[in-house]
Amino acid sequence: MKSLELLLNNKEDITRDFETGIEYYFKKNGEKNLEYTQKVPDTNVNILSPAQGIFKQKDSRYAISVKQTLKGSYDDQKPYFFEDGSSIYLYHQRSSMDSKSLEYTHNKMLEDRDSIADNIALNNNLKERVPLGVVIQTTERQGRTKALYSVRSGIVVGWLRGYYIIYCANDDLEINEEVMNLPLGQLFDLPLLPEEDTPDSEDQGFDPADVIDRRKKTLQAIVQRGGQSKFRKLLLHEYGRKCLVSGTDIPQVLEAAHITPYLGDDTDVVENGILLRSDLHTLWDLFLLYIDPETLKVNLADNLKDTEYYHYHGKIIELPGSLNIRNALRHHMSECKNKEWGD
Repeated sequence: MKSLELLLNNKEDITRDFETGIEYYFKKNGEKNLEYTQKVPDTNVNILSPAQGIFKQKDSRYAISVKQTLKGSYDDQKPYFFEDGSSIYLYHQRSSMDSKSLEYTHNKMLEDRDSIADNIALNNNLKERVPLGVVIQTTERQGRTKALYSVRSGIVVGWLRGYYIIYCANDDLEINEEVMNLPLGQLFDLPLLPEEDTPDSEDQGFDPADVIDRRKKTLQAIVQRGGQSKFRKLLLHEYGRKCLVSGTDIPQVLEAAHITPYLGDDTDVVENGILLRSDLHTLWDLFLLYIDPETLKVNLADNLKDTEYYHYHGKIIELPGSLNIRNALRHHMSECKNKEWGD
């Protein structure tokens, strides 16, 4: 374990205001039910924006904080926690258009990530491992009672389809260096649990508009379908809400995948579906991943040997007893082999 404070060591371009602000977030790390404060108490140092979710101080290259409100326009997610109390939090980047629109394609997300000032600041946090504060609204304002927020301190460890992945320290301001440096594909394999006092995922319902589903644009320009809501609910039930290949059980990164390509309502059935983590779904749709219907072994393309994904190669999966998907798996395997990437 390593203290998050140590990440600021030897950062020559950290401004005095940034240092004052991040020390405030370190001090308040893990606290809940705090009233909103735009400045560090008894100073003139701004640490939060009343209008925007991402806040960068004047003359700083880095974002000092990100804020999530209960009625925000973006689909930021509740934190998921490790056993040591640290957590993973998905925060949506600032967008130039409605982030819920099907026209908000992956290329547009990339363009916004690299051109909008607030996102550029978060990019700098990511590249240079500079900590920031995470402020999440927990209650609404009621009469004279002010809205309340929880505070965490964290480090941006990745970006995925419009979301910055923030690894937040535990209550002792500690982070696990091994977790911090994991590729995203392995990060989501780790056991994570929702915070106990947050709404259960099932209470919110499963909808194709969930996180990654809303923006699913593979290189083959796969479009979202009207029947996805029912299709996804069925697959979540059949597969125990876990990715068939990785075992990941975080709803926000699970997608309903068609074993054979979607060709209308006749293919939108559970016998033609598996539940996959979003990045593995992309590999599946690009015919870089298949499951042998006889041995039930996972197979990945040779050109993935030097990637984080190849540790799944040869893994034997267990199919739900109530489903017969072997014919569909056989068809997909044949398509993959036609791509001449080997067994």
